[in-house]
Amino acid sequence: MEKTGCQLMKKATTKEFWDTVRESDAYREVRELILAIYEEDRWEDGIPVLSYASRMRYYTDGDRSEFQAPYFRRRRYMASTALLALIYPDNKGYVEELQEIIWAICEEYAWALPAHCAGNDTDPTVLDLFDAETGFTLAEIQHFLGDVLGERVVSRIKMELKKRIVDPYNGSVHGWEKCGMNWAAVCAGNVGGTLMYLFPEDFEKNKSRLIDSMDNFIQFFPKDGTCLEGPGYWHYGFGNFVWFADLLYQYTNGDIDLFEKEKISEIAGYMQRSFLKGGAIVTFSDASIGTKADKGLQCFLSKRFPEKVTPLPPESYTYYRGNLLWMQFFRSIYYLDKVQADATPQWRDYYLPTARQAIINRRAYSVAAKAGCNLEPHNHNDIGTFILATERGQVICDIGAGEYTREYFDKMRYEHFCTSSRGHNVPIINGLYQSDGGQYNGQLRCADGVIEIDFATAYDMQQLKKLTRTITCGEDKVVLTDTFAVPYDTFTERFVSFFKPEIAEDAVRVADVAIRYDREKCKAIIREEQFKPHVGPAKTVYCIDFILEKGLSEIAFTFAV
Repeated sequence: MEKTGCQLMKKATTKEFWDTVRESDAYREVRELILAIYEEDRWEDGIPVLSYASRMRYYTDGDRSEFQAPYFRRRRYMASTALLALIYPDNKGYVEELQEIIWAICEEYAWALPAHCAGNDTDPTVLDLFDAETGFTLAEIQHFLGDVLGERVVSRIKMELKKRIVDPYNGSVHGWEKCGMNWAAVCAGNVGGTLMYLFPEDFEKNKSRLIDSMDNFIQFFPKDGTCLEGPGYWHYGFGNFVWFADLLYQYTNGDIDLFEKEKISEIAGYMQRSFLKGGAIVTFSDASIGTKADKGLQCFLSKRFPEKVTPLPPESYTYYRGNLLWMQFFRSIYYLDKVQADATPQWRDYYLPTARQAIINRRAYSVAAKAGCNLEPHNHNDIGTFILATERGQVICDIGAGEYTREYFDKMRYEHFCTSSRGHNVPIINGLYQSDGGQYNGQLRCADGVIEIDFATAYDMQQLKKLTRTITCGEDKVVLTDTFAVPYDTFTERFVSFFKPEIAEDAVRVADVAIRYDREKCKAIIREEQFKPHVGPAKTVYCIDFILEKGLSEIAFTFAV
């Protein structure tokens, strides 16, 4: 039977569905959010150009923001305008604005970001993450709104997709097809979706190749399903895998079901395992503080994998997709099930041996700790670090990703505070930090509420013969003990927090945690550091440094909650 894509996302092709979205209280929050984003992103004086000067900033000084800010604003505006055109079909102004922004995006020199073009910026057909996303967005918007967009807009979309997506994909093999990280799922998933909607013959020709890319992505996950890139990249990479797999299931009338593959259920449960007390999540690697579970994805996965994913947890753990681009935001509406809302997270302990991570939950707090190696995808030099979260959120924190610049992804990466071990909750020995590379690693064991990490091999120090961290989790306190064998002139235990600490007579107090320590063995100093996160303005973080007396081989701290 010839596949045309006409049955894809069938519910959203009906007037009844959009009537419900427009009129039901269940969708009031998302309607208001779409309108707010639309008002924020629309331009009163016309859509600005993506200038030559802004494009060249990346090549001259590594800055990505000047070009990317209007680039992504255009795409948010296209997404919000298309959704409003679907929700409020009687308002023809939304369609007129949508036509304009689609035409402007079709006029862009290239859809790939300068940061992803390297030395190939003269080629406007580079297939990167956002080139593929732009193509899929246009294909799916045309699927739902082609009848009102007008013949010229529809034909222009198909022409640009052929030139920028179909021909480049058919014409060569791309490095991301076998890279085993989020690029494989995002690029292949969006290319595949574009082909399913508008180029079914090309899809049939490339179906096995696209599925192979998805298999490479899944193989990159450890057996326990942990995303080593962090929860934001789980949403991004695995989210795109899910949406492609769902489209493929529809397209083939259920004949191909990628959700039955090994490890998928464990990967699906990753975000569930990452919930910590106080609405916090685990933020190892290039994660971002404040990331939450995407509502549409959570609803979809809870129905497909009810044994691994609970229905919608409380609002403190969920949001409508943070970047508000088309694919995720549309699906937050399509799959939303308010009946499932406010389910209690499953507070239990998780030992993840292949990822070398552990998460322990108690009544008043959560602890997450990791070993692994310092050559993980989106790596930070953070072997042995941990997070302590209470009802105040992350009190002893992992600050997550820094600002993405050219230097952030080259040899200067570990000069940044947030990626270096100096920005993590690990020791600084003789002024030295951990080194990057696969040979710098650690081992983790966990049983009965006790986490033990061996991580002497995270440091390039031949004289460091032993470094073992034991984290013992009681009902209302955590005892951290470091045991070490190294001749040292200076040994600093560092704990990092967004909360301003206070050195009191009996402890260092930070938020609702008291850190108790032996004053005869060490003294406490508070240092301030500034860093630029991946999103938003610069932030201040506080380093609680305990300077050890000479000649010690063990030090213990009690974190009383």
